[in-house]
Amino acid sequence: MVPSTSNIGLQGKMGQQIGDELIAKILGLLSPADLARAEASCTHWRGVSREYGLWTAHLTRLTAAIAEHRQAAVNAASEQPADARQASAHNTSRSASAACAAGTAESSDGCPGGTESCKRRYTELQMAQRWRHGRTQSRYLAGHTGAVTACSAWGGRWLASGSADQTVRIWDLASGITCATLRHGAPVSALSMLGPSTVAAGSGPGMYLWRGGRCVRKYSVEGRRAAVRQLAVLDSALATASGDSLVPVWDLYSGSLQRMLRPHEATAVNCLLATELGSQQVLISGDSQGRVVLTDLEGSSPLAELSMHDFLGMASADLLAMTPDGRRLLAAGSRGEVMSWDLRMLGGRPGFAGQVLIRRPHRTLVSAMSVPEYGADVFALAGPDGHLCLHDLHSGRLLRSIQRLGKSSVLSLAGVANGWVGGRADHGLVLWQFGGWQ
Repeated sequence: MVPSTSNIGLQGKMGQQIGDELIAKILGLLSPADLARAEASCTHWRGVSREYGLWTAHLTRLTAAIAEHRQAAVNAASEQPADARQASAHNTSRSASAACAAGTAESSDGCPGGTESCKRRYTELQMAQRWRHGRTQSRYLAGHTGAVTACSAWGGRWLASGSADQTVRIWDLASGITCATLRHGAPVSALSMLGPSTVAAGSGPGMYLWRGGRCVRKYSVEGRRAAVRQLAVLDSALATASGDSLVPVWDLYSGSLQRMLRPHEATAVNCLLATELGSQQVLISGDSQGRVVLTDLEGSSPLAELSMHDFLGMASADLLAMTPDGRRLLAAGSRGEVMSWDLRMLGGRPGFAGQVLIRRPHRTLVSAMSVPEYGADVFALAGPDGHLCLHDLHSGRLLRSIQRLGKSSVLSLAGVANGWVGGRADHGLVLWQFGGWQ
């Protein structure tokens, strides 16, 4: 007897359903890291993961683990003397409450944003716990013969470091080996890594684009002799600052000078950052008077002006950082004051979008600031004492202070996978990595 076409179709659907259930059971046995790899390797597996809510299960288990970790810390604190117990319990409660409360709410809501929302929230919670409680290890990278004044990471594995020894080194962080050395004619003071073998670097008054170990483009403004101090790259736009009020913007690929900006009028520009806000390409710059200006890169028109002075007095905007989601902008002064702005509020009343994170610095000076390469609610500061200090992104509270491998000044900082890399005055780099917390 030959089965009908409808029966064949029904059997096929049942077979596919049974097959998907089996796939879901197998995928459900994987660790979160392996599940993410499986989803990336097969679109059908990714669909099965979404349909069967595998990330919801991981998020639920993580939330429970965070609650257990928090309770264990409270129990340990209860065994200490009264004064130490009160302080320890207070710190433990503050450090864990935000992550645990968020995780509980998300788990009970059943991930209203869908499986992708659960996956994102799982990652954010896991990273938040890692920054706060993860075990740390440090590694020293040697090779430069001068102070490491700039560093930039790409893809979690690759790092470019610029030095007073007039070189840029490309590092494979997995092995700690230098893959290439790019020689310049003056100390390297600014750089941006654009790919595994592509780097834009500022050396003396010139800018250079390197690809595959070769200098393929040079950018300069006739008559300018001041060294490049800052640079920012966004798509095909390259902007630089040299300690005066002018910000030249080049086409990255053709090398042609597109426009000359003066975002702070006569005041010198201290720091630069480029990002996309909605459909606009935006250059963000800070000056010694605490002003942070957002400029439309294409139209050259100012979009908003933010002020640290209104909140912190005579603070100077010396360092800028942007969270990976592009929502929050951080500005820091060399004395350690830090402010943040929620850029989603800038279309309304930008003067009310600012928040002081650090008013009275716990350290005297700050020379570098960075956010994690992947989304999390912390930011890092470093300075002359050689410490890496992690702060809560929402309150500015100091979470951890880590010092490894001596007290040499940290001059530059870059977020990498599971940690940060700091360029130091003693000619080396320190890789801080954060591991498991359970």
